[in-house]
Amino acid sequence: MRIIVTILIISSLNACAVSDDPSEGGFFGGVYGITSGNYDRRIEERENNLSALKDLQKQSQTEQQSLTTEKASVSARLSTLQQQSKQLNDEIKQLSQQVRVIDAKNKNVTQQKQQLTQKTERLQKELKKLQQASTVKQVAENDLQNYEREEQRLRQEVTQLKQDLYLLK
Repeated sequence: MRIIVTILIISSLNACAVSDDPSEGGFFGGVYGITSGNYDRRIEERENNLSALKDLQKQSQTEQQSLTTEKASVSARLSTLQQQSKQLNDEIKQLSQQVRVIDAKNKNVTQQKQQLTQKTERLQKELKKLQQASTVKQVAENDLQNYEREEQRLRQEVTQLKQDLYLLK
């Protein structure tokens, strides 16, 4: 029986063991926690942690607002840059088209120059023949009229040649 009483006393003392945690302390642990100030310290710690978390939350919200504003600004700048890039691309396409047109005109001008050079050489030969024919022979009346018509035709071609050369400049 003594053993039973001893076991009961030991068991009851174990049941009265004190702890800082109110969920483990039981009645005596609760009384001990209140009187020792442990509960107040735990409450103060938790309030301090809560306050620190609230401050951190405010900082995070402020940072989030700042990032949202910055994102909107960057997005607007990106949109502007994309629009400017499209305009530059359009201008480059127009310039490329103008270059192709100029190249085509240059090829045409080169061909016209070659034709004009050939025409000039032909006219010089014809004029030289006409001059030789008029000085070497006794010119008959019909030959004189042919000579004058040919000279007039050559003058017109020379005038046209001058105009063509002026346009090519």
